[in-house]
Amino acid sequence: MTRGIAVLLIVGLLAGTSASAARIPMRGGSLARSLERRSAPSMASILRRDLSRDRVTPPRILSRDRVVNRYTTLPRAKGEARKGLAAGTHLTSRVRPGRPLTARSAQSRLGLPTRPQARERVLLPQGTSVRFNKALGGKPGVGEITIVKPAPRTVLRDVRRIR
Repeated sequence: MTRGIAVLLIVGLLAGTSASAARIPMRGGSLARSLERRSAPSMASILRRDLSRDRVTPPRILSRDRVVNRYTTLPRAKGEARKGLAAGTHLTSRVRPGRPLTARSAQSRLGLPTRPQARERVLLPQGTSVRFNKALGGKPGVGEITIVKPAPRTVLRDVRRIR
């Protein structure tokens, strides 16, 4: 009787753990990969949630100038240097002292769909209408700013290529 319970307990534990932890050989780990994919939300669903949340978040007016970063691709950074920032552009909540983020850490921290190639330093002047939210798909608790109206190219202070 106790031997049967012990066997059931071991089988239950092995079934509850991942295949790699139980050292059960699987064909290419297809089951583990499909479970990973199912548990993590797709980038399309994250972007859809982000867009709908940005629409309902009330805009606020900045009471003073604020320096922020924008992590983006190189072609987009070049276009924004010529034309300015479009409405709905996502920016970091602020610039902190110290070494700026690398491309890999910016992607994971801010939940970006692709690895950024450029970092734009942006000065948002007092009176700019913005929306404050949390970055979806990134590290929990990391804030972001979305500008409500287009910003002229004069708000860009610096554009740097990152790795």
